[in-house]
Amino acid sequence: MKYIFIFIVVLISSLNNQAISQSDSTNTARNAVYLEAGGLATYGSINYERLLPLKNKWNLALRIGFGSYRLKDFNDQFNPDLIIPIAIYGLYGKQHKVEFGFGQAITNIVRANPSNFQVERESKLSANFTIGYRYQNVAGGLFIRIAYSPIIEFYKNYRHWGGVSVGYGF
Repeated sequence: MKYIFIFIVVLISSLNNQAISQSDSTNTARNAVYLEAGGLATYGSINYERLLPLKNKWNLALRIGFGSYRLKDFNDQFNPDLIIPIAIYGLYGKQHKVEFGFGQAITNIVRANPSNFQVERESKLSANFTIGYRYQNVAGGLFIRIAYSPIIEFYKNYRHWGGVSVGYGF
């Protein structure tokens, strides 16, 4: 998981340098921090997104987040399940945008070992797709989005899912 994070940071840095050189001189908010109810981390998450302007009304957005749906394990000890959504979106529009994208959710869930009933962590991947609407002022400020985000849970079960996000662009 450490290598995935390093890869994303390097990717964002390299794409950001190219995007800045191709964009115009307007002050564009390229960062967003937001809370999402539902969505790629199942029940909720806090997310960071980097916007990369492309041409005309097209943008690319890279997202990473953190969520959890259980904070205590079966022994009633603090041992949260971790969900890390990672996604890439294509965006079209100025302030009102249509978004579409795909990504992965890395889950690290606490389970009981069936042979000795000890706490174990199990890591799995789930694929996700997104199509939605977002309001994001070009200069920053309020950020709102609503999306249909089906999840292919552990690459086995297809789940219809959606999310609503509110945050701040800067």
